[in-house]
Amino acid sequence: MPNSVLAAAASVGAPFLGALLIAGIRATGRQRGPYAAIGLTTSVVTAILVGWLWVVAPRPVIWRADWIGSAGIGFGFHVDELSLLFAVLVAGVGVLTFLYSVRYIPPLLERWGVAGGEAMYYGALLLFTGSVLGLVFAVDLIQLYVFWELIDVASFLLIGLNRRDPAARSSAVKVLFITALGGLSVLLGFVLLGTTAGTYSLPVLLAQGSAGLDPSLVGLILVLLV
Repeated sequence: MPNSVLAAAASVGAPFLGALLIAGIRATGRQRGPYAAIGLTTSVVTAILVGWLWVVAPRPVIWRADWIGSAGIGFGFHVDELSLLFAVLVAGVGVLTFLYSVRYIPPLLERWGVAGGEAMYYGALLLFTGSVLGLVFAVDLIQLYVFWELIDVASFLLIGLNRRDPAARSSAVKVLFITALGGLSVLLGFVLLGTTAGTYSLPVLLAQGSAGLDPSLVGLILVLLV
């Protein structure tokens, strides 16, 4: 596997591994732990990997393996100029967010009186970062949808962080409901797009444009995605 593909995989996987490490430490019952250090370190490593892709890796980077072969659904990485631009923004803002959170979050959680909130916050923030990077580097429409839904889960956890506050819980549920409905619309649009084009592969879809689409469904697909 080329180094560029490994770097893309590592940049997506690092935040998930950091979130799992935080969850594992929290499962031991520790209210306070090195959660901020894990989050910040992971975000810096992720930014370095994305930066390496930006500076060194030739583009496009495309690697795809069968996921559900019978349905033509794959899993992999597609790194081009646009997706890498978004990845740089996500990684850069992620580092700044963790740096800001080191001083801002502890007193806020103490004021709220939320037990275990630090682990939840940093774990959810890493989940959010990894999910966004997985979305922008997705090589397949269905893979993109899966990461879209993981972003919804991370958003739900972050918005409802102050679980003692009814308004926060209500807002988290509202966001989850709205984004879930939007996600179902996106999924239906992806299925129609992949079915009519004969592929769910994003590089193939981008290369062929509208040539392989059923003209009678283009309007419906567009509405569903928007």
